[in-house]
Amino acid sequence: MILALKTEGNGDMKRVYDITDKLTFAEPPVIKIKDVELTVDDSATTAIKMMSLIGNGEEMTADAVLECATLIFGKDGLKKLEKLKLSLNDFMTLVMEASDLIVGGEQGEAQAMQDMT
Repeated sequence: MILALKTEGNGDMKRVYDITDKLTFAEPPVIKIKDVELTVDDSATTAIKMMSLIGNGEEMTADAVLECATLIFGKDGLKKLEKLKLSLNDFMTLVMEASDLIVGGEQGEAQAMQDMT
């Protein structure tokens, strides 16, 4: 749907399409662990960066996991996580579950993916 025709400075007309109504602008998801709440950055740019780091889920390096966590939770979220003193297995589960939330997967898929490694 064309919202408006606008005239450019050089006299050319341009068509402006407004797709705002097609977008959700939903609040980001929050993961709760005990009494700590972590906001998940589910923006498209984060999802794309994260998916390039994860690849097919096989042979993820420790650096890739940490970078994913930083993308997902931010530096403030990582500080909260450090205070929880999660085991490596629990940290991996958290990152994979958050990844599932970002890409729209079902809960539990992360566990299946982790079991493959």
